[in-house]
Order: sequence, then structure tokens, then C-alpha cells
Amino acid sequence: MKRALALAIALALCAGRARAEPAPEPDPAGMAAGDQQAQLDLLVNGDQKETALVVLRASDILVAVEDLQRCGLDSVPGTRIRIAGRDMVSLRSLSPKIEFSFDERALAVRLKVAPSLLGHSIVDLRSAARPAGMTLHRDASAFANYSLQLDGQGNLGAFAEAGATWKGGLLYSGASRGPDGRVVRGLSNLTYDEPDQLRRWMAGDAVVSDSTLGGAAVLAGFSVSREYSLDPYYVQGPMPRAQGFALTPSTVDIYVNGVLVRQQQVKAGTFDLLNLPIDTGDGTYRTVVRDAFGRAQEVSGRYYFSSGLLGEGLTDYSANVGMRRNGFGVESFDYSGGVGFSGRYRRGLTDHLTLGGRIEGGRGFVSGGPTLTAGLPVGELDLSVASSGGRGGLGGAASLGYSYISRRFGANVLLRYLSDTYSNLSLTPLNDRPRLQATLSAGVPIAGRFSAGVEVQAAQARDSGYLGRYAVRGDMQLGGSTSLSASAGVGDAGGSISPVAFVSLTHFFGEQTTGSAGASSQNHQSGSNVVVQRSLSAGNGFGYRVAGDSSSSSGEAMVQAQSSFGLYQAEYHREGASNTGLAQASGGVVFIGGDAFLSRPVQAGFALIQVPGVEGVRGYLNNQEIGRTDLHGNLLIPALAPYYGNRLRIEGTDVPMDYEVGSLEQLVATPLRGGAQVVFDVKRSQSVAGLIRMESGKTPAFGELRVDYKGGHAESPVSAEGKFWLDGVPPGKHHGLVEFRDGFCNLDLNVPASPERIVELGAVRCTIDQVATASAVTSPASR
Repeated sequence: MKRALALAIALALCAGRARAEPAPEPDPAGMAAGDQQAQLDLLVNGDQKETALVVLRASDILVAVEDLQRCGLDSVPGTRIRIAGRDMVSLRSLSPKIEFSFDERALAVRLKVAPSLLGHSIVDLRSAARPAGMTLHRDASAFANYSLQLDGQGNLGAFAEAGATWKGGLLYSGASRGPDGRVVRGLSNLTYDEPDQLRRWMAGDAVVSDSTLGGAAVLAGFSVSREYSLDPYYVQGPMPRAQGFALTPSTVDIYVNGVLVRQQQVKAGTFDLLNLPIDTGDGTYRTVVRDAFGRAQEVSGRYYFSSGLLGEGLTDYSANVGMRRNGFGVESFDYSGGVGFSGRYRRGLTDHLTLGGRIEGGRGFVSGGPTLTAGLPVGELDLSVASSGGRGGLGGAASLGYSYISRRFGANVLLRYLSDTYSNLSLTPLNDRPRLQATLSAGVPIAGRFSAGVEVQAAQARDSGYLGRYAVRGDMQLGGSTSLSASAGVGDAGGSISPVAFVSLTHFFGEQTTGSAGASSQNHQSGSNVVVQRSLSAGNGFGYRVAGDSSSSSGEAMVQAQSSFGLYQAEYHREGASNTGLAQASGGVVFIGGDAFLSRPVQAGFALIQVPGVEGVRGYLNNQEIGRTDLHGNLLIPALAPYYGNRLRIEGTDVPMDYEVGSLEQLVATPLRGGAQVVFDVKRSQSVAGLIRMESGKTPAFGELRVDYKGGHAESPVSAEGKFWLDGVPPGKHHGLVEFRDGFCNLDLNVPASPERIVELGAVRCTIDQVATASAVTSPASR
């Protein structure tokens, strides 16, 4: 009886919903004796998904395939039956992956679905680290920096550089003037970045270098390279993954070393979380999946992450070719070194193995060899092998490095060998070189506030002999603002052994001010030193440094001042009986948004904050106050990190009350040494009022006025007396159209620039629009 009543109610609901939402008429074909149709809710793993028309058949229920897919099922196997022109599936045939029951009281079908039928989602967290709402600006801009230096002897030195950016390209050149008055050109090049491809192109002077077994040189030509810094949120190293399943749409909490670092939404079903956001070194991760009903499941593991490895399938490369520039910093156009080239390529074969190679050469030599980086269960191993050949004969080199980082222990080891005749771009067979070189550093924290370590440096040079240093070091935190460091060891210079020791106490006083005092002993000389310094802040301010060292009978004093227009510095140095001084002034000029602005030296990106027409509004970069807008509402921000999301904000309380303010913060990225024009939505709330009169002296009573202006329009009803009121119409001449009972009339509004909140225009003449009026009278819609 109860089931019959429930079915009657369901059928009534079905009929009602059918009237509200027409459905296809059921085809009796396919219906068996005793089958009944009902409109029921479908609940998947306790979560209501759809309301669907189902067929109740004895101990089975038939549901349309498309309805199950809308409920989140990725695949729907089972026995198919065609009823009412729709493909339906027997829930009984889907057992055991689906368990079902009919809830007569709730008029619902409850489904318990295995995760394997709910689909599989892949969430890559590598790119998800980029802040939401970040905008990369490529506005046309230019800059010019200068620096003037005057020493105690009256010698004047100068440096200047200039660059212009447009659409991701940077044209740059620099020059310097020495105390002797000679002007020397610096680097000159054109750089073009492709952030989406993580690729950088360069034409002109380029500095190429390889810190392992390669050399360094300035080549004037062409180069292309993989540049991961174009997306600083992209991590090229291999990161761990986590797998799991969710019965309903769920939230995954990701913990790294016990700290919650990310929350991620996942769909119902199985999922892969790729590239978990982890720290460098050895650590643990844990993922906690919480579904819609608070049920939780947890997966944990260990990892070792190093930036030296590339993720599987990722590449890193550089190719450079051009004329070698000699005498950089001394000569402007000396390209007598002949053609030189340099190239490297690395590829992540797996998440734990990266292979590659390098090659470089020039007039009379070529050098190159393979490289290998391997991720070990504990730490990372780097191996490079190289050979060279040419006029100086054959040579060989090898380098082996190992590193391990964790919260409990860290170690770095480097062993390197260079043969007597090995050569590269900056090393010829005639140059001295360390045949054997070994570097070791290791440290371990003890009891939270104390850490101890060991440092070893040793090198056997081909010509100059042996040089080594061996020391132990300790660091202790004394309270929140004071630290103590000490080191003791020996130095070895060609068999001459001497003790080396130092101790230093450092205290942070606040306001960017620190002080330190210490004592040292080296090369059989002992002494003490003291330093007090204040660093510059991001905004306007001053800094200083005062230091003295008794072991060298030296002292120095320096003061700095930073304004919105430049950096100024004065120095004094005393070495024994010798005194020297130096004065320096540096600044820049920035061109952006059609205007020029005096600035500090532009070293990175920059932005022009614009609060149109509002003076004195404070502007912030990453929550640090930089300055206030000028008379025109402009403020230049000179130090933005390229391609990062820089938070630019204005102080809303500085905007007058008669202005409407939109968003107070924007997340802005700039290209390499490029600018961003950042306009904040601030509009003055000004109203325009007046009285409309037609040529006949009548008024378009109870009409509707529409005024169009650049960037928008405004509308106002017209009163019986012809009065109107418009908000937000800017100064200028604007066309308006009035529609009223007798037709249309045209008018021109001349809105003057005024500081008043309400601008009274007085009587405004409106001319009958004969064409529009005739059209309105004859059109069917008007009758």
C-alpha cells in the first residue's frame, strides 16, 4: 500500500514536471508488464545530482544512460534497454560496481558508485602556483639611467645606459667614462622573450658562461636559450605525485613537512595530483582528502627534491654564436678574437636522471663533453666530463659533485680535475689552473638554536702551488635579535701552516639597522672589528655604514639617501695613513604613458600607477609604501621583479569622498626591464542638471534623455517641466537624444570642467528630429 501511494505521488510529480519541462512522449515499446515510470531524485554516494525519469521494474530500476553521465559517471556499462526512444541501463546489471536502493519516503534512488566508474582527473599543480588575476603588461616604455662618481682627487667617472621595450622586446645599450676621460661602450643587444614558450632570443653582445667545466666570453652575434625565469612560478625539477579517489567532489589538503601548503578541489572519481608543491631537500608530504560529508582519507610519503634535475621530458638548452669581443670594459669595438660559439643541452630522461652535453669553441680550439645529474635515494649526484683540442694540444677535465639537504643535515662536495693543457672559452693552455680542487661543507642543527659545521677548501694549482683552508664553524641564536658565530681552523699556503679563527656577535636593532662586533686571527695577525649599518628601505629614506678593523688599521664611513628621483651616496675610507673619499649620484628617467618621469635607477621592471586627476594618494608595492601620486595622479614604482606577480595597491582613504573607487589592488607582472601602465578605476561622482526647451518653447515632458560619450552613456527621465539629471558625464561636448510622446529631438550638452559636485547647465535647446519622428509615426510598432 505504501509503495503504491509513493508511486502515485511520484507519477503526479512526473506529470507536474512534465507540464513545466516538456519531455518526449514515452513509447510503450520496450515497457514490460508491471513497469512503472516515476520522476525520482538520483543520489550518488549520498550527494544529490539529478532528477530523472526512471522505470521501476520488479527488483530492478532502469535509468537513462545520459542521466547517469550527468551524475558524473564516466563510463556506463551494463545491459541496455531502449524505452521511450531513450537508451536505458539496468542498475542490477552494473553490480557490484554500483549498489542501488529505492527510497520510497524521499522519492529517490540512492546509488553507491565505485570510484572507477566516476572517471579519472589529472590535476597538475606545477602551473597552479601562479597567482590568480596576475596580468603581464607589455606596454611601450623606455628608460635611461645615469651614475656620476667624484673621487677625492677630483676625478670624475660616469656610467649611462638606456633601454626601450615594446611587445616583449628590449633594445639596450650602455657606456662608461673613466677618470681619464675615455668613453667605452658596454653591452649592446636586442632581447626578445617568449614567456609562453620559456624561450629567450638575443642579437648583439651576449655574455655566455658555464660554471662547471666551460668558460665565459662576450660574443656579438645571435643566441637562443630556454629561460625558466620567464615563468618564475614554473618549477622545472621533478616533484612527487599523489594518487587517490573521491566518492564525491572533494577538497584535498596538501601538507609538506607538517605545514599546510595548498588546498585543491577535485572531482568525484580517481585522481592524480602531479607536481606537489614541496621544499628543496629531504622531507615528507601528506594529502588528506575530505569529501562533501566530512569523510577523510590520507596518503603520505617521503621525497628528495633538487633543482639540478629536470622533470621527465623537460629540456634546458642554450646556443650562442658570434664574434668574440676582447677588452670588454676597456675597448668598445675590439672583435679581433674571431668567431666563437657555445652550446649546451640537457633533458630529463626520467624524474631521477638528467643527461646532457656541452660544446664550445673558437679560433684554434674546441671543447666539450657529456653531463649527468642523478637523483639518489639520499641526495643528488652531478658528473661532467670534457676534453679539448686545438693548437695547445689535447686536454681533459672532469667534475664530480654531491649535495644533500634536509632539516636535520646538509652537505655539499665538489671534486674537479683540469689537465695542464685543457682549454675553454676563458682558459688557454698558457693560463694557470687548479689541477685538483676539492670543496666540502657540511652542517647540522643542534637543539634548535645552535648549528655546527665543517668547511674544507683545497686546490693544487699547476703553477702557483697548493692552497687550502680547513675549519669548523658554529652558530647560535641568542634571543630573537642576537646571534653569535665562531670559526676555528688552519690555512695552508704551500706548506706554510697558520691558524685561522674569528668570532662575531650580531644584533638587529630594528628599522633595518644591525650592528656587529668581532675578533679574528689570520696569517699570524690578530685584530678586532666593529660594523654598524642601516640598509635602505623600498621607499624614500636613508642608510649608512660605519666600520673599523684594527688588524688592517682601516676604517670606513658611508651614508646613503634615496628619494623618488635618485640615489645619493658619500663614502670615506682610511687604510693606514691613506685617506680617500667618493661621492656618487645616480638616477634615471622613465618614459611611459606619453610622459617622462624622474626616477631612481631602473634595474628591473617598473610601473606607472595612475589615479586619474587625484593627487596625494599613497601607492604601495608588496605592502611597502613607495610614495604619493603627483598633481596628475601619477606615481612611478621603479623596482618590480620581472615576470613575478607584484602587488600594487593604493590607499583608498586618500581618495576624496566625491570619487567612486573600484579595486584598490592589482597583481602586475612586467617584462625584462619593461614597464606597466596600471590605471586604477577612480571616477569622480559628478552630476549634470539642466532644463530642456524645444524651439517652440514647449518641453518634451515625461520623455527619456540619452547622452552618449566616449566610453559609455547616461540616461535620465525628463520631468513635466523639462528638467533632467545625469550622473557620470565627463567634461566636453556630447550628443543627446530625447524620446517623448510626440517624437524625438536632438540636443548638444556642453559640460564644462568644474570642481563642483553638481554642474548646472541651465536651459538646453532641443531640435525636433524630423526623420526619427516620421519613422516612429509610420512604423507598425508605433500604432
